[in-house]
Amino acid sequence: MSNLALLIVLGVCALAVLAGLGYFGLRGYRLAKAGMRAAASVKSASEQLAESAAQGSARAQQLGEKGTLLASQSEKLRAAFARLGVLIEALQRAVLPWQRLRAPFTK
Repeated sequence: MSNLALLIVLGVCALAVLAGLGYFGLRGYRLAKAGMRAAASVKSASEQLAESAAQGSARAQQLGEKGTLLASQSEKLRAAFARLGVLIEALQRAVLPWQRLRAPFTK
């Protein structure tokens, strides 16, 4: 082969290598941009997750405080029902003699 043909083949190969490098460089650039966008979205999602976790822990603390309050109020309510039961029983015992007196006259 002549030197000119070899130079042409070498030039075509160099152009093919440069074209391949350019193609893969462009693909790498696009991949880097997509990676940066994904990292930004992951960062914002992680910030939102951290914020909701903080809100969740604050809400859990509030619910714990309300649960303690609810337990104490529940105890007070049980005591009030016990007193009411005692009052109802006393009232029934107090009314029983009057019902016995009235029973013969109401028939």
